[in-house]
Amino acid sequence: MSWERILKKDFSVEPQGVRISENGFSDDYVQIARELEIPFARKTWSKGSSNARLYNTNMGKELQEIAAAMQKLGMNITFAKLIDEKYNMEDNPDGDGLYEHDVKSGVAAKIEYQGREKILYFVIYSEGAYTEAGDKPLFHIPRVLEDETVFTDVVLESLNLGEGPSKDPVRNDMDDDKDSYREWWNTLSRDEKIKESEAGSPPPEEYGRGPWPPKQDW
Repeated sequence: MSWERILKKDFSVEPQGVRISENGFSDDYVQIARELEIPFARKTWSKGSSNARLYNTNMGKELQEIAAAMQKLGMNITFAKLIDEKYNMEDNPDGDGLYEHDVKSGVAAKIEYQGREKILYFVIYSEGAYTEAGDKPLFHIPRVLEDETVFTDVVLESLNLGEGPSKDPVRNDMDDDKDSYREWWNTLSRDEKIKESEAGSPPPEEYGRGPWPPKQDW
C-alpha cells in the first residue's frame, strides 16, 4: 500500500513528550540554521572545515528563500526548537546526556496567514543512547526536515493550499532503503542469507547501524 492511501499525518497535532524551548519562535534564519535540526538548512556545513559554518555567509539561505516566497503569499513563518520534556539542558543544565535513551527533539514552525495561526511540529526520534563506551543513538529524522520542497508542500497543505508533498514527509531515505533491503533479504534462501552475512551484509534489523559483523570488544 502506497503512503498516499494511508491517512496522512497531521503535523499540527501537538505531540507528547516534547515541548517548545523557552527561547520561543524566531525569524533569525541564520541562527536557526546554526542551532536547529533542519538538515536541508544546514547542508552547506559539510563543505570545508568543521568551523566553516561559523563563517558561512549563505547560512540559512534556504530558510530565507522559503520565508520570502511565503511572504509574497501573505504568510509569515518562524521557527522554534523542540526539546524532550524529560531530558533537556534547560531543566537540567548539568546533564551530560549519557545513558538517556530515546530522547526526542525537533522543530516547530509557526505560520501566520490571514489572521490565523498554525503551529506544525516536526519531531526527531532517537533510538538508543550515548554511552561512555562510545555508543551513539540512531536518529530518525523525518523527510520534511531533509527536503525543502517537501517542507514547503507540507506547510502549504496545512493551510489547504497546494496538493501536498509527492513523497511521504514522515519517512526518510534511510527508511526507504531499509524497506528495499528487507524486501531483498526476504527473497533469499536460508543458505543465501548465511553467505550474505559472512560476506558483510547484515540482517535487516541491523541495516544502517554500523559495521557488520558488529565490533565485539571496544
